[in-house]
Amino acid sequence: MYLKLLVGMIALVALAGASPLRAQSWREPADPREKARDRIQMVRMLKLTEALRLDRETAARFFTVGSRYEETKRHVRRDLNEDIQRLRQTLQNLNPPEKELRETVLRIRNRKKDLSDLNLKQIDEELSLLRPEQQARYLLFTVDFRREIDELLREVREEKPPHSEKTPERFAPRPPAETYREGYKERAR
Repeated sequence: MYLKLLVGMIALVALAGASPLRAQSWREPADPREKARDRIQMVRMLKLTEALRLDRETAARFFTVGSRYEETKRHVRRDLNEDIQRLRQTLQNLNPPEKELRETVLRIRNRKKDLSDLNLKQIDEELSLLRPEQQARYLLFTVDFRREIDELLREVREEKPPHSEKTPERFAPRPPAETYREGYKERAR
C-alpha cells in the first residue's frame, strides 16, 4: 500500500511541477537521452523518498523544488551542448578564427558556471526542507546514486560492440598530423 501511494504521489508531483508542454514530452521524449534521464529521475525519486523516509507533504514540496530547477537546467544544458557542437565545427577548420573560439569557450564556461550555480541553489532549497538527519542522508544518497548510475552506464558501454555503423562526430577520424603541420608551414611563410 505504501508503494502504491508513493508511486502515485511522485507521478502527481512530477506532472504538477512540469509545464503542459513538458508533460507531453515527458510521456515520449524525442531524444533517447532525455527519455533515459526521465527514467533515471523517476527511479531517483522512488529511492530518495524511501531513503529519507519522506512523508507525503514533505515529498511533494521536496520534488516540486527539483522539478522547478530541472526545466531551467535542461535549457542551460541544451545551450551548452549547442555551444560544444559549434566549438567542434569551428575546430574542423584548419585556421579557426580566434575571436569565435574565445567567444564560444567563454559561453561554454559561463553555461557550466550557470549549471553549477543552479545545482547549488537547488540543493540549498532542498536541504532547507529536511531535518538534519535527512540532510545527511540526502547528501550521501546523491553521491551513492551518482556512483550507481555511473557504474550502470559503464556496464552498458562495455556491452556495446566496439565498432558501430555510424561513428559519432566527436569520435570521427581526424586529419593526420601532417595536415596541421602543412597549415602551420603555410602560415609561417
